[in-house]
Amino acid sequence: MQLQSLAYFGDLVRRQAGGIPGINRFLNGKTEAVWIAVYVTFILWLLSLLIAPAMHNFGKNKPVGRLGGLSGIANRFARAARDTFLIVLVTVLVNQSGHGVSGGIVALQWIVTALLVLWTLIEAFAPQLWWLDMLLFLGAMVLQIISFALAFRNAPSE
Repeated sequence: MQLQSLAYFGDLVRRQAGGIPGINRFLNGKTEAVWIAVYVTFILWLLSLLIAPAMHNFGKNKPVGRLGGLSGIANRFARAARDTFLIVLVTVLVNQSGHGVSGGIVALQWIVTALLVLWTLIEAFAPQLWWLDMLLFLGAMVLQIISFALAFRNAPSE
């Protein structure tokens, strides 16, 4: 009996662990898709942290200007990329904790990810377009609120 349970445990571990390219080890493809959105925003944040010191170094001897020069761009880019990652991560975690990921959640998450990546770029490189910055973030905010609400659909109200 014990050998049978060990074999079952080994089979379970093999099915749930990664390692073989091309085989989906997630519960379903939808779960993987939302975590890829988190991964994309995480890479954007890491990229911003990687290039920030170089931009600070190259920008230190140049005139700063109204928008902070290269140092200002680096700071805005790192801050906006961090915020984008955290917004996407929190929403994915809430959806995983709530009702689960559905096709609608995946679509919303990728639309929001695209809006927030565009928002990050505009926040960093074109802060004078404040109205576009606000519109993109407003759209992302509304979609994230909808996504949060969908995470707990059919939840008991007691």
